[in-house]
Amino acid sequence: MMNVAILVGRLGKEPEIKQTKGGKSYANLSVATSKKIRGKEVVQWHNVCVFGERIVAAIGEYLHKGSMVAVRGEITYSRWKSGGEQKFSVSILVGGNGGEIRFLNVDNYQPPTAGDVDKNDDGMEEMAGPDVDDDTPPF
Repeated sequence: MMNVAILVGRLGKEPEIKQTKGGKSYANLSVATSKKIRGKEVVQWHNVCVFGERIVAAIGEYLHKGSMVAVRGEITYSRWKSGGEQKFSVSILVGGNGGEIRFLNVDNYQPPTAGDVDKNDDGMEEMAGPDVDDDTPPF
């Protein structure tokens, strides 16, 4: 089976760089895509969560509101309760099971090579999801 989303769009706000309870860095991005329907531009907003120490550091340094990115990741769904109310969100996860993000209009950026990626004992990329309790949203 396959769960893949591919987006090309612009950041609608500055990236939010955060850390999990375990100290791993991740970045939350708000990516806008658009298309014309009957001559009118329709914009859709997508939540993107990126894991990986080096790529998150590069996101913090090189990406800003208006930056164009290409994203390939996994669609994830989250539910939690806040104040007795059920909350729901959809996001694109980049990391863990693969995925990638490319900076499309950034000068002087060199993406990490395969040798630069942090590995754990199993040889897999160290990209666990954030530690989230039931009362807080994942991004």
